[in-house]
Amino acid sequence: MKYLHYLYIFISICLCSCSVQQNSGESNTLLQNPRATDSKPSANTGNSVDMKEIAKAVKKAGVGDRAFSHSTYNGKIYYHNNYVLSYSEQDEQAEWVAYEVTYEEVSSNNCAKSTEFFEDPIIETKSAQPFDYKYTGYDKGHMAPSADMRFDPVAQKECYYMSNMSPQLHAFNAGLWNDLENYVRYLARAYNRIYVVTGPVLKGCNNKLTKTFKDGTKQQTRITLPDYYYKIIFDCSYEKNMKMIAFVMPNKDCSDNDIFHYTATVDEVEKLTGIDFFKNLPKDVQHELESKYDEGAWKKIPKK
Repeated sequence: MKYLHYLYIFISICLCSCSVQQNSGESNTLLQNPRATDSKPSANTGNSVDMKEIAKAVKKAGVGDRAFSHSTYNGKIYYHNNYVLSYSEQDEQAEWVAYEVTYEEVSSNNCAKSTEFFEDPIIETKSAQPFDYKYTGYDKGHMAPSADMRFDPVAQKECYYMSNMSPQLHAFNAGLWNDLENYVRYLARAYNRIYVVTGPVLKGCNNKLTKTFKDGTKQQTRITLPDYYYKIIFDCSYEKNMKMIAFVMPNKDCSDNDIFHYTATVDEVEKLTGIDFFKNLPKDVQHELESKYDEGAWKKIPKK
């Protein structure tokens, strides 16, 4: 959260073109709380919700990729067989991709990794095209990663739809972002079942991905070029200890840093994105899970 605190200051004073816009008079809790004590709620949170009530609400939501619902900022929600997404036409990418990850799924290699990207056939306004990224110098960065979808040929093809891609610097995509994806799979093996929501920070972002041709001419695409990405992880496998954590990472080479340098609360990600995550859970349950995280608990993972 230290990193996120300074990041938010940096964004707020518009040194970055993708500044986070806040409503007039809205309090900036990121600036007010540079670091909350691990596992303790911030001030004025009210009474804590009993874990039994949290487990009851989560059980009611069900299991699977569609168990939890999230709002949109500029997007429209679409459902694939193995993930759900909110596609923002004005950004030509998803503002969030959500899916469940299980032990069985990440332990299976029933199909080979795909190498071909496809236009998403269910996006009504048409998704980005693979050639849109050519000559840009950026990777087609997966939101739902290929390695999470090796359990089924349909899942593997779906995760190569262009609606699941966002422009990422290669050093980031193959570095810190990859480390975080590996951590998610490690959690799935340890906890049997986790739920992930991930995407770019598009709120207030006006940069567009630009092609640079060999003769030096440039051509702007319709794809927004994000400066930051987030990933929210919900451990809902054990009724007595359900918990959430989020990560917000800059789209640059951060390979020298540990993923826990970029931790945040879900509430903080909601402020950055303008999206209400897990909106089908009761408000008090949302607050209990989204307003804090215990970094130590996420580092002490049980071994199988």
